[in-house]
Amino acid sequence: MNMFSIQAGATMQTKMSTENGVVIPKLRLIADLDMTREEVVVNSSWVSNGAVLPNVTGVKPSALGGIIGVGVEYVSDDGAYALSVGYDAGIRPDFLSHSANAKIRVNF
Repeated sequence: MNMFSIQAGATMQTKMSTENGVVIPKLRLIADLDMTREEVVVNSSWVSNGAVLPNVTGVKPSALGGIIGVGVEYVSDDGAYALSVGYDAGIRPDFLSHSANAKIRVNF
């Protein structure tokens, strides 16, 4: 599957000081224009006898969509480590995708 998209958006964040570090909440809003709009085709076969099952073709996705992301990062006062978590929702009229991440960064 080939994909080419054009994205434009904004990230908003602020810093809040705590006793031992800084908390940075983040919000991302992105407009996403899919230029290829390829539909997904799934090929499968049955393992025991090698029989080929019919191909399944997915829907052709909408060209215009968006991404909404939220996250938070904590950075220690001495900069020795940082912890972050985030979530993104990819939104189009015909589907919704989800992704999440967690990171630990240790500086040495």
